[in-house]
Amino acid sequence: MKETGDIIYRKQATGKLLFKRNGESTAIDFGNVRMHKHTANVERTKTSVARKGYVEIVDERPSQIEHRWTVGLDEELPDLTRLNLLAGAGTTVAQSSGTAATESFTNVKKGQVIILAKQDVSNVEVEVATVAKVAGTDYTVDAKSGIITILRNGTIADAASVDVTYDHAALDTLEHKSNAELTVKGTAYFDEYDQHSEMPRARYTFPAQVVVSNRGDNDGKKLSEFEVELLATGQIVRRGRVD
Repeated sequence: MKETGDIIYRKQATGKLLFKRNGESTAIDFGNVRMHKHTANVERTKTSVARKGYVEIVDERPSQIEHRWTVGLDEELPDLTRLNLLAGAGTTVAQSSGTAATESFTNVKKGQVIILAKQDVSNVEVEVATVAKVAGTDYTVDAKSGIITILRNGTIADAASVDVTYDHAALDTLEHKSNAELTVKGTAYFDEYDQHSEMPRARYTFPAQVVVSNRGDNDGKKLSEFEVELLATGQIVRRGRVD
């Protein structure tokens, strides 16, 4: 053990959050931790004794204890998306490749968009009453998203019926449906690191309920940011490195 005042006790802590859902054998790695905070909220019940003309508080005893961890993250992982939506496990949705797919749309309006049934499209052709329209003049195509914008200054009139023909590539997407898991419980493992060793300075292990508490702002000048809160639902065990 070092003496008080030794540089090894002056630490800058970083962290890693792992979470293993109940019933699963492997844990989620939440990626880069940009901040973390542990708050112990303790409510106390006072014991008082009547004195001459006043009541004296002689004791305070904990009546409710809440340990809560707030962890700031900046990697948009599928597991974070799942937590944010309170969703179940994601399902892979497969889009097969195809050619000459056709869709028809009625009451089309200038300045609005057509959303195709497929994404990652190519060779898009737009017709009104069998008359071909011109890309860049009458409409634009966001091929990866499968979105066609009807241009205001083009020749496609309001309330027109539009036929679209296109090819589409094979594409897999991961689908999450919200409100399937309203509470997520498991075991949290939080490792703290400092600049003095490759070994974690401490590991905290505790049963917890986890939720995304702050989705953050979608600011184009910085990475996506999340805040995850973990409510300890049982005893916290800390195992620390002996310096």
